[in-house]
Parts: sequence; C-alpha cells; structure tokens
Amino acid sequence: MLRISFSVSDATSGVAGNPTATLDGAPVTNGQTIQLLTVPLGSHRLSVSAIDLAGNPAAQSVTFQVKATVDSLVAAVKTFAAQGLISSQTAHSLLSKLADAKQALDRGNLTAARNNLGQFRSQVSAQTGKGIDPVSAAILLADTDDVLSGM
Repeated sequence: MLRISFSVSDATSGVAGNPTATLDGAPVTNGQTIQLLTVPLGSHRLSVSAIDLAGNPAAQSVTFQVKATVDSLVAAVKTFAAQGLISSQTAHSLLSKLADAKQALDRGNLTAARNNLGQFRSQVSAQTGKGIDPVSAAILLADTDDVLSGM
C-alpha cells in the first residue's frame, strides 16, 4: 500500500486554494491510499503543484520505482486469496513454493530459488482461469518475471 501524503506552505503570501497532485498524470488526493498491486511495475512520478496568493506557481515531483520481491509475491497471493481471486488450495500450494524460494534465497542458493520461482510461475500459468482469476494471474506472472530478472 502507498499512502499519498503532501503539504504546501508559503510564509510570504500564503497558499491560494488547495494544491493538486497527480500520480503518473492521474489525479490523486492527499491521504489517498493506493494498492500497489494495481500499479504497474517500473518508474512512477508523484507531482504536487500549488499557487501562492501572489499568483506564483510552484511544483514538486518525486519519482519512485515499483519492484516485485518474493515477499511482495507472498502478499499478493494472500491478498488475492482473501478476495476470492485464488482458490484456497491453489493459494496454499503457491505460498509453499514461495516459502521454499525465500528459504533458498536466505541460504544464498540462487539456483534453488530460481527453480522454486519457476515452479510457482508454472503453477500460476496452469491455474489461470481455473484456480486463479486471469487478471490476478497476469499480475503474479509479471511480478515473478520481475523477481527472476533481478536475480
């Protein structure tokens, strides 16, 4: 989850109206919570702009990356299972493969971790439209590929 939080001030003339913010060009509000599973992997930009009472505009942006990890895959499987988008039996099996991958990484065994993630990916592909909702499966597959590409 990403919580949007920003503030603006102008000690000289004050701020006119409310600041505006966008995430990748789409309007967002202060305090809004964004489910990162709905944000594509890669680079993103949060921009905030305001105008002071003298009519001077100001803007500030921050760029951030959304990357997948084994832990984020675990969280995604749990979230999708809680939403009924992955059957409980399939979720249990997927979580087991991810636990094995995490243990392999903790031991420094990249080959075993890659194998576990490959098995995870194969099961997600095989269960797409059956035990896994197709949209959820697409997210899991993209995230798995991101994790594997970083190993």
